[in-house]
Amino acid sequence: MQRTGQLALFDNTPSPDEIFNQKVLEIKRYVLQWLPAQADVENIHYELFRQNPNWFGTFRQKHLTRVLNELKTEGWITLQGAASKSETKVARLK
Repeated sequence: MQRTGQLALFDNTPSPDEIFNQKVLEIKRYVLQWLPAQADVENIHYELFRQNPNWFGTFRQKHLTRVLNELKTEGWITLQGAASKSETKVARLK
């Protein structure tokens, strides 16, 4: 097939922001299903990998920080400290 240099009408490649947001959404769904009444951020991070070993290396702390901040904003949890700190306590409200 010969390339013409013409721009494609549709670009199906997801942007880095779309990929990030999709990972956040997946993690958020799982955290909402799994989260006990209280845990710390380090324990949540550990459980995500323990329960989903295929996720290892596919997300970082910044994804979990975003998840926890969104859940707090939506009224699902409270945080006793910053979402980015491993020792921060997370309490489920709903």
